[in-house]
Amino acid sequence: CDIIKWFFKNWTFLKIIPFKNVQKKINYIQHYVGYGNFNIISFDEAINILRYSKNYTIFTKEELAFIEHIFYYEPTYHGFYGDRTTNDLTASINKKEIEKIPTRNGYGEGLVEAGKKNPDVMVLCCDLTESTRSLQFSKEFAERFLEIGVAEQNLAGVAAGLALEGKVPFCSSYTVFNPGRNWDQIRVSVCYNKANVKIVGAHAGISVGPDGATHQALEDIAIMRVLPNMTVLSPCDATQVEQAVKAAVEDIKEPVYLRFGRAPVPEFMDANSDFKIGKGQLLKQGSDLTLMATGHMVWEALQSAKVLE
Repeated sequence: CDIIKWFFKNWTFLKIIPFKNVQKKINYIQHYVGYGNFNIISFDEAINILRYSKNYTIFTKEELAFIEHIFYYEPTYHGFYGDRTTNDLTASINKKEIEKIPTRNGYGEGLVEAGKKNPDVMVLCCDLTESTRSLQFSKEFAERFLEIGVAEQNLAGVAAGLALEGKVPFCSSYTVFNPGRNWDQIRVSVCYNKANVKIVGAHAGISVGPDGATHQALEDIAIMRVLPNMTVLSPCDATQVEQAVKAAVEDIKEPVYLRFGRAPVPEFMDANSDFKIGKGQLLKQGSDLTLMATGHMVWEALQSAKVLE
């Protein structure tokens, strides 16, 4: 989004906000846009150029803060529509702020509820109890929680044995390790035996961007959907993760792979919505185009639909 050019095209906007020396700012923008000195690719870059341009510090901190507030939180006020960054479509769409919650929070809450209803539910983890939100279950049902340590292959083997003895184990770890590191054990010990094991991959996809490529599991859906007897669940927010945990225990007595990301995402699903494994949910009516998404991308698809309107 070329913010500078937008200012130039909508220069009257500068006259209705509390700026000082408005004409000087308009002339500055017009001069630089007219000579093609800027090639802005994001909102943040535009703000930095306004703030640090050589020989020009015409915008005060207060004015820049005002611009930032308008573009991030009140897009409809100034009529701007477009991406505010290269990977986020929401700035131009939603004036109403929506609470963002890590999807893994729904996993922790879902485990506790499942543990209360079913005494056979157990949770296993590989030294990531807090990160995967398995900690809540471990505090509530210490006798049904097993800390396996950094041994993901053993995690799958132990879980398979427990399942064959009638338990309902949830194996929790990062997706890159579970199923990334123990796929063979899942394939043979869990799937071959149709063991009632729930494989849980947290921090899936690129939601762990800052952790680097070694922790970005991009292949997990592909490698799990091809396994026999395996059901793959990819919920879109914390509410749906909690629903998925419940469904994995009550509706499927065979292997399940449940995956979710790390970063907080908008909490937009209704807890009373119809969640059925194997059936998609229609979230918005339309007639010209179909957008299909799973996991964290469901929210982005909804925002894309609004942009296309």
